[in-house]
Amino acid sequence: PGEEKGFVPTPEWKNRERGESLYLGDTYNISIGQGDLSVTPLWLNSYISAIANGGDIYRPRVVNSIIDHDNLILELAPQVIGSLPFSKETINQMREAMKETVMSGTAQILKDLPVQVAAKTGTAEVIKGKTINSLFTVFAPYENPQITLTVLIEGATSQQGLAIRVAHGFLKWYFSK
Repeated sequence: PGEEKGFVPTPEWKNRERGESLYLGDTYNISIGQGDLSVTPLWLNSYISAIANGGDIYRPRVVNSIIDHDNLILELAPQVIGSLPFSKETINQMREAMKETVMSGTAQILKDLPVQVAAKTGTAEVIKGKTINSLFTVFAPYENPQITLTVLIEGATSQQGLAIRVAHGFLKWYFSK
C-alpha cells in the first residue's frame, strides 16, 4: 500500500517533454541514479536484489512464513515476477562495481564486516544547497547474497554518510547473530 511507480526516462519522453534528445550525459546520470530518474526505496531494493542474485526480480514480501504457537500456518514462497534486461556479463560488471564501492570507494566503512558486501551510495538534493536525502543500498554476502538493504534518511542537512552508518550497524548486528 502506498508504493508509487518509478520513472526511467526514455528518448521519446525527453523529446516529448523537453523538446530535446536524450544525450549520452543523460544516460550516464541515469545509470548512477541521478537526473530525471525517480525510484522508491522498495523499487531500488528490488532491483539491487536482482543484481545480487544474477537477474531475477522477486515480488517483495515482508515475511517468509506465519507461525502460530510453533505451528506453521502459512509459508510464502519467493515469486519471480520478472528479470533484468541485461546480459549476465553486464550484471556481473554491476556487481563488481558495487563491490568496489566498498573496497576502495565511498562505503569503505563496511570493509570491517564479517562478510564481503557490495553497495551503492547516493544523495538526493531536496532543497538546493539546504537539505539532502542520504541514500544507501547494499547486498551481502557478496558471493552468496542473503540480504539486500536500502536505507533512506530524509532531510539530512550535511550527513551524507548517515545512511551508510545505519546500514553498517544493522549488517554488523545481522551477521554477528
